[in-house]
Amino acid sequence: MINPVYLYASDDPETVRSPGRLLTASISSTEPCRLYFDHVNGSPTRLRIVLVLRNATAGDASVTFVDGLGGPAYDFMAVGHAATKRFLINRDQDATSQRAVAGGGAVVLSDLILAPLECVCGVWELSTDSDAPLDLVVLALNIGDDPVALCTTIAACAPDRSNRKGKYDISQVADLALTYTVGSAQADFAIGDATYPNVIVDPLVPDPQPLKGEYAIVRHANVAIVNPTSSLARVALAVSPRGGSATGTYKINGHWLETPSAPAGAYYRLMTFPLAAGARGEIELITAAELNSSYPVVFRVALDRSNLASIPVSQC
Repeated sequence: MINPVYLYASDDPETVRSPGRLLTASISSTEPCRLYFDHVNGSPTRLRIVLVLRNATAGDASVTFVDGLGGPAYDFMAVGHAATKRFLINRDQDATSQRAVAGGGAVVLSDLILAPLECVCGVWELSTDSDAPLDLVVLALNIGDDPVALCTTIAACAPDRSNRKGKYDISQVADLALTYTVGSAQADFAIGDATYPNVIVDPLVPDPQPLKGEYAIVRHANVAIVNPTSSLARVALAVSPRGGSATGTYKINGHWLETPSAPAGAYYRLMTFPLAAGARGEIELITAAELNSSYPVVFRVALDRSNLASIPVSQC
């Protein structure tokens, strides 16, 4: 599994109105990275969103990557959900691909055509055997443009001030560990409320803002559940969007599950765990903040009660 040092975000401008360079990221043997892009075609004609790998060094290189793509489509939230889900599952299954890039050369990793007002999202994780940095360039291009020729010469797109263009250190993202005991207060934890400093150096981003929402950050939580009572207990894991509607992809105790868009406010039951008298158990959760959903979301572990709302929960 690739363990990225940095997350690069290409989400500003979110709405792309003309061709240009959206982001330049870098990877090396000591700095594998994760990259997400989230863009809408705001022009009156079709545009392409292209990811190019460029090797400016003299030596040949190889890149290993895991990807998840969503769209192009008009339902922005569904596009973000598809990209995040595919990335999480591919990453979990170590479903990697490889591409070689010659010294002084470049290769196209992804090339997607968007109709006006369509959205596309991608989440990638990449490593390389090259000690010298390689460039990852996200471009918006016209249909007939040559991405390899333009990746070093096309002008950068002006930001739209959504403040989601950046480079963030994710090497120290901590796992969450909690305990819930039947008969005590619930155990709550949130994702999407942490911030990550933006260390990008870009003249078009003079005041880099921290990453908000934890988009594309993979989070792990382990909840020990204990039933000290003399009766069977049914413990529920529930989720509550707080910032607005959110979709979800979750690996819970080895099972990949997904939920459609859920409005903020209620707690929605994800899974119930029967726990015998005097028994102990464990809930292991892997998830990530999904592109184009709203955060934070709060997870709750407590006794399963009738006031939990229902939501379709499907296997991925």
